[in-house]
Amino acid sequence: PDTSFIKALQAYVTYPRTIEFALETERQYPDLSGFANDLTQVFRYLRYYFPDATLPAVYTYIGGGEYEQPVQLIDSTLLIALDSYLGPGFLPYTADGLPQYKTRRMTTEYLLPDCAKTLITPWFPVHYPGNTLLDQMVDAGKRLYIAALLLPGSPGYLLTGYSPQQQEWATTHE
Repeated sequence: PDTSFIKALQAYVTYPRTIEFALETERQYPDLSGFANDLTQVFRYLRYYFPDATLPAVYTYIGGGEYEQPVQLIDSTLLIALDSYLGPGFLPYTADGLPQYKTRRMTTEYLLPDCAKTLITPWFPVHYPGNTLLDQMVDAGKRLYIAALLLPGSPGYLLTGYSPQQQEWATTHE
């Protein structure tokens, strides 16, 4: 009954930028069954480590350039903006002025790790008790450790966001 909402929705779905993002998303993600199977495995590990976990409903959507939180856990729903994982060569990313270190991670291989890191936030929210660098490092390390448990065998660089070379350097100089 709210005509203003209908008009806003119509404007969004007919906006050329939204259409461009949607077409590229459909081209790169024609079938999500493989991703669904992988996410189901993450849910199994989540249930193993957190038996009381309520598994969220999962929805994908086109955010049209909302890059800051491409994966969100809201109540019991996991929202995934697939258009934030179209690869560093996707021209609107460059046009929006996104830095290369971000666009390098906006690929399909980072989709599942981002979901895993988001799924653990109810148990391990970002928390800096003393607000020192060391506090932040320990807190981030705890969350990375738990996320790695949900993705056994996954390369570490996918969780840290480093390039493979940066991850190798960090491991060597640990």
